[in-house]
Amino acid sequence: MKIVALTTLALTLAACSGPTEPPKASNETQAEVAPTGDVGIVAPTGVTNATLPSPRPTPTPSPQATMTTAAPRTFPVAFRGRWGMNANDCDPKRDDNKGLITISADAIRFYESRATIAKLDVSSPTRIGTDLSFSGEGQTWQSRSVFDLSGGGTKLARTEEEPAGAFVYARCPA
Repeated sequence: MKIVALTTLALTLAACSGPTEPPKASNETQAEVAPTGDVGIVAPTGVTNATLPSPRPTPTPSPQATMTTAAPRTFPVAFRGRWGMNANDCDPKRDDNKGLITISADAIRFYESRATIAKLDVSSPTRIGTDLSFSGEGQTWQSRSVFDLSGGGTKLARTEEEPAGAFVYARCPA
């Protein structure tokens, strides 16, 4: 019982005081460094490795658990690209393409503003809902939008809740 109490006391002191140098052997005291893989834990004289408690492994979260806790914050690949409200919007030589939007993995660029994803809900491969954080022309605002793909991925409808609006785009040629 004394050995267990001494071992517990030694481990508690070692944990509180941090790593230490193993004591040097002398005629009056002797100590062995416990080969447990833990640096700084010194076993009292007469205590063997068999009486030291073994360290317990720290549990790691499963990949599945972490995947389900985080919502996706990137646009699916099918929604990414350049989209125009008319043919002129897709012309890269023009500078008045006010109906052009460019959807990247995590943002949408409009003519005079930009939106980043605050939240994204994938309803189906062709429908997503987003909470977007906008900035442009010195202002910031939030809006909820729903995006629907049709025509085999060549048409995109964007419905905005506030301010309410519906917009239809065609995919720009590469």
